[in-house]
Amino acid sequence: MIRSTSLRAICLLIATGLTHTVIAQEVRFAGEPAKRDEFVGLSGGNADQWIKALCDATVDEKCSHVLDRLSYFYLTPTQVQQLRTAADQENSDAKRVMLLHAIRLSQDTNGRDYLIHKLVEKSSPEMQIQFIESFRNANRFDIPILLALYNSHHPRKKIDAHAPRLPPKTEMKESEGKTAEGIKEKPQATDDKEVFGELFHTPTRIMELVCQSEWKSLLIDSSGSPFRADENVPEESRLKRQELNRQKSREAELAQEEIVYWLIRNGFEEAHRISAFEKYVHTHSFTGRTRTINADYAREFLDRLETSAGKAKAVWLVSGTVEPSRFLTDEAEVVRLSAIEAMRRLLTESRRAATSQLFLDRVALYKPIVEKVLDTDKSPNVTAAAKRLRGTMFAYEMEDTKANGVGR
Repeated sequence: MIRSTSLRAICLLIATGLTHTVIAQEVRFAGEPAKRDEFVGLSGGNADQWIKALCDATVDEKCSHVLDRLSYFYLTPTQVQQLRTAADQENSDAKRVMLLHAIRLSQDTNGRDYLIHKLVEKSSPEMQIQFIESFRNANRFDIPILLALYNSHHPRKKIDAHAPRLPPKTEMKESEGKTAEGIKEKPQATDDKEVFGELFHTPTRIMELVCQSEWKSLLIDSSGSPFRADENVPEESRLKRQELNRQKSREAELAQEEIVYWLIRNGFEEAHRISAFEKYVHTHSFTGRTRTINADYAREFLDRLETSAGKAKAVWLVSGTVEPSRFLTDEAEVVRLSAIEAMRRLLTESRRAATSQLFLDRVALYKPIVEKVLDTDKSPNVTAAAKRLRGTMFAYEMEDTKANGVGR
């Protein structure tokens, strides 16, 4: 399990008045002293007051801002326990989710263990989805929570969970599978997707959170907080708050990269691994762009694919490192078609490059390959695609001839 940083900044209480007196308090957690950081400029109040405000708040926009204020404080184990008790006693799922997020934002490791147990063992799919949809201010501390939720829905684990309920084969009888009334019992579903569909399928929603959002933007917007008092906040405090928000944004970005890497290697569905790799390729924050993806990493991704349809989707994703023409020997027609389409797209991209050399190199590489496909491939669809690619190269060459007389 990924370990969170054991030290957290404690917010200083700001007294109102002209002097803006800062009061710092050092506390201990898990046997280690907390570092003293000076985050000035909050609207006042202590952690106990904000915990009470959260417990009393209704689930609305104001509630998220109370969460934001509370996240600035280093909570003691006693205060985290207070939030746990409130969550256990809460009847509303929506409010309970807010309390769970307060525990998450405290970055208390015992609190995280409680969250994993509560969400995995004690929560309905609807509540799990509410928790995922309201995810804000993410960081590496949260990764074990999301992965525990994701892995708890692994199809193999679901099947294993139901296996002990089946009678031994030696006890199979003609009446097996029937109720006391003699009516056959419907088999128990092994996946939430079978019961609730995509809407309440937790792994699907986790994949959406990881691969279809930008965590660095999923911060609680404190600019619209009703608790702000900008006219009373000194410039130094405002700058510190801005720096803290930038730090939170960067932490969220790095955490998202880390869980994306994990899903590429360990996602239990092929579609999940493909989605994660696509995020890896196309997200601008990742250093590995399409043309510079580590070759071994791309091949590792390919080796884990299980179907021809999956490999066909992956051909373009790895085309910046693994030459798509290598896939023209694949037995599956869909993979060869994808390879030719990737070749065409690379050719078109090289046409728009700042220099002509990349385009000329592509043409020199692809001409003999296309001719070989036309001579040897027995699929009419593949040969038709190869003819289109050859036509594209010929059209580009004709353009160059008209424009320059010779070449490009």
